[in-house]
Amino acid sequence: DNTIVPGNTYYYRIRTYQAGSYSPYSEEKSIYSRIIPPPSPTGLYVSYYTGTGIMDLAWNFGTTPITKFLIERKNVTDGGSFVQLAEVDGTIKIYQDLTTECQKTYIYRIKSYDGYVSSQASNEITITNSDICE
Repeated sequence: DNTIVPGNTYYYRIRTYQAGSYSPYSEEKSIYSRIIPPPSPTGLYVSYYTGTGIMDLAWNFGTTPITKFLIERKNVTDGGSFVQLAEVDGTIKIYQDLTTECQKTYIYRIKSYDGYVSSQASNEITITNSDICE
């Protein structure tokens, strides 16, 4: 069966056909198609450009087909929790955050998403926008 979707339960039964007649169906069996999360991105690196407020993120990922990457950020200074900042296509392994604020510290992490489920988070990077607020 090549139509299986992860996370669904499927029910099967079989019977034979011989000389124009069918046997009774076998006992029905169920199979749960387990969802296996994709691998996590690795090697997250964040660069900050003084005076611009720009954070450049880059990460590594293997060859497993991925629908997209989920970029998450936590504002440590304001005591926030992780929120999804953006999504990028699964072929892209860079992102530029143009929304940081001066004198705020952030934690970034990335997850891969295969269309069904997201991976565990990548390594986390803590970085501060050290620009002076005007």
